[in-house]
Amino acid sequence: MKKKRSLAYTLAALIVTGILYGIWAGFLSTPHEANHVRFHPVPDNTTSVQPTTVHLYFSDKSNLYLSAENRELTFPGDPVESAKQIVQALIDGPRNGLMRTLPPCTKLRALFLYEDGTAFVDFSNALSENHPGGSESELMTLYSIVNSLILNIDDIHSVKILIEGHDSMTLAGHMDLRFPFNANMRLIR
Repeated sequence: MKKKRSLAYTLAALIVTGILYGIWAGFLSTPHEANHVRFHPVPDNTTSVQPTTVHLYFSDKSNLYLSAENRELTFPGDPVESAKQIVQALIDGPRNGLMRTLPPCTKLRALFLYEDGTAFVDFSNALSENHPGGSESELMTLYSIVNSLILNIDDIHSVKILIEGHDSMTLAGHMDLRFPFNANMRLIR
């Protein structure tokens, strides 16, 4: 009877150990989607890319709404590179009478796209240090970036703004930057 009990305990211990090892090994080998960066292949240079019309959102003269300015950009087929082009076009500013939403000395430091569709957009300090301030201006800046990315690139569902590679509490004292933003269609006229 003691041998059967000892054998049963040994067998149970082996099964539990196997299950725990399987869980542990599975956890290490399967990354969590929300924390996993999606890397995109480098586009083949032999593939021709066509210009794409995008809608870049800049502030109207009243600084209360965003208006779309159509711009032709040549996307390489990679959503991250396409997003970088859109952000750079926003930094370069509008061409057709709308108002700038990002300070011209702003630099895009990096842009990453996670599997869950969150784009992390990392700007230089110039975005916050040279921002004119005010809650309306901050709102226009944030949604100029967010709407331009989400409404033009299908793979992007939300946008998280970083300053110098770090979370920032606010852009210039008003808008909370701790969480990703979704598109805001109510600001578009």
